[in-house]
Amino acid sequence: KCSDRIKSYYKATYEDRLVDVLYYFWVKTLTCEKCNAEVPLYKSSIFSKNAYPSRKPEAQSICPYCNEINEIKYSDKVTTCRHCNKTYNPQKGNVERADYICPGCGNRERIVDYVRRKEAILPQRMYAKMIIDDAGNKYYSKIDDFDLELYAKAEDELSQYLSFIPDDPIHEGINTNQILNYQYKRWSEMFNSRQLLSFAILSKAICEIKDSDIRRLFAVLMSGTLEFNNMFCSFKGEGTGAVRPLFHNHILKNELMPLEANVWGVKSSSGGFSAFFETRVLRAMEYKENPFEIKIGDNDRADRHYLRNCKIKTSTTTNLEEWDVGRPLILCKDSSEIGLPSKSVDLVLTDPPFFDNVNYSELADFFFVWLKKLNIGIDKATEVSTRVSGEVQDDDPIRFEEKLCDVFRESNRVLKDTGSLIFTYHHSRVDGWVSVYNAIHGAGFQISQVIPIKAEMSVSVSIQAAKMPINYNLVFVCRKIGFNSSGKAYPIDEAIKDINDIFQKMNDKGLNFSKGDRTVLLYGHALKYLSFKGLRNVTT
Repeated sequence: KCSDRIKSYYKATYEDRLVDVLYYFWVKTLTCEKCNAEVPLYKSSIFSKNAYPSRKPEAQSICPYCNEINEIKYSDKVTTCRHCNKTYNPQKGNVERADYICPGCGNRERIVDYVRRKEAILPQRMYAKMIIDDAGNKYYSKIDDFDLELYAKAEDELSQYLSFIPDDPIHEGINTNQILNYQYKRWSEMFNSRQLLSFAILSKAICEIKDSDIRRLFAVLMSGTLEFNNMFCSFKGEGTGAVRPLFHNHILKNELMPLEANVWGVKSSSGGFSAFFETRVLRAMEYKENPFEIKIGDNDRADRHYLRNCKIKTSTTTNLEEWDVGRPLILCKDSSEIGLPSKSVDLVLTDPPFFDNVNYSELADFFFVWLKKLNIGIDKATEVSTRVSGEVQDDDPIRFEEKLCDVFRESNRVLKDTGSLIFTYHHSRVDGWVSVYNAIHGAGFQISQVIPIKAEMSVSVSIQAAKMPINYNLVFVCRKIGFNSSGKAYPIDEAIKDINDIFQKMNDKGLNFSKGDRTVLLYGHALKYLSFKGLRNVTT
């Protein structure tokens, strides 16, 4: 079976028996040009600790002298290796910020400069693994000959599956230049040989599924698994989902200490294909049979309220002519020319991109190159990338405003006069807000409500790294000019009262409303105020 083939490459020996491997720990290396020593690019010799170390202080450290694994406390600054008896500081590694420091001679250089000069991807090697026995006990151990031989076997077998491995190049772009600087030229280079083999075996099995709907379902499932199984993932820690996925911070960040998870997955592992089948596909099927709504009950608890006699049985269509008979219509096309009849829609709900932020169409090629191999109806000759000309994403505020206005204008055309345009947005730059306001007004809309809503988890890496973190998005509710039931005026004193009321509610609930969130809310209500004033072509 497909599962057995993949799982056979994630095995280890423990007390003279075979056990499953949950994770392999890797490190990139380079050769010091002054003393010719190999430099493993450890940020710290601590490679594993609990996600909540103050509660569970145990951690795992790799000895810089003999590569033995030592159990320590996460805050230890001095430890003695149990194998070679040498003393070292586990908090230190061979990397400081963007530089490597040779532990032998002290030579220091920016890693990206070294890589550019060598014009090659940095080599990497396994140094540790986490295994699980039949009783569910987890253990750390260093890499042995069995591990190396098993990986070599995967490398050899990969040659039989090359037709299922994407060979597409990584094109230059706002969000792809970062890894191009590290000499990654093709999307397949972001995986190691065992990962490529595992996904090739999966791809072959998916292509052999006769039912096209089921084939597409498993193609999407595999696509989601890719993000958690590549050499840009890292270890998040025990006590939580262990795999920090590729796009955890929405960029292609070169990872010096990659984590290789078990692609198929086993019990207690994170990011595996089988786990996602249970948590995504089976949960979706259960929801389809027993749909529910989340409502806040007693003690502010979120409870499920099941909808009786409300199974989701309807089928969708991509044919506009079949939309009139009540079938949900799904179109994949330019939102500025959607083709629906005028005044035929009650609600437009959307989430526009931020003009100078993540270019998702560039990043989406990471998934698209694999999907093209899965026999799901993609025209490989014409659809070479998810990038398209004219997409709203733009780092120029004027062009962003014009393209966003085109989409909003089309929304106005298809909306009934009583309909609403609702979208979410936040930004840290003034021109980002000005562009959105001009697009709204230029399309013939007026802002009737501005509602804060939680955007990302507070533990998000991108939020924690921000100088002025933003935890909340704003929901903008817009109505056609002349059809806004909220009234004809929005005085400045009313705007100030609305803002203060929201601040008070947040404080009363004990919610974290940062300085960045307050700024976002001020911008949002400023846009609503300008909208009622009817000001045109606002500038910074």
